[in-house]
Amino acid sequence: MQLELLLSNERRALPSVRAFTEETLKQLPLETELAPRLADVVLAAVGHAVDHAYPQGEEGSIRLTIREKQGKLEAVVRDY
Repeated sequence: MQLELLLSNERRALPSVRAFTEETLKQLPLETELAPRLADVVLAAVGHAVDHAYPQGEEGSIRLTIREKQGKLEAVVRDY
């Protein structure tokens, strides 16, 4: 499974990122207590990109990719 979310570098996008991440992780065979902690880590990484990827006042995009393959989970946050 691979899912991607493309978002602007606005902090108001973070609640949507959290919802996307939490719902995605619910679909994976993870321990119940692990999923919320992973969601927090992903949200922190996206929040850091939102705050620091572009100069103040410059608009840009950030891509979050969550990929699970053969029992391995990867979350990638990219800015351009």
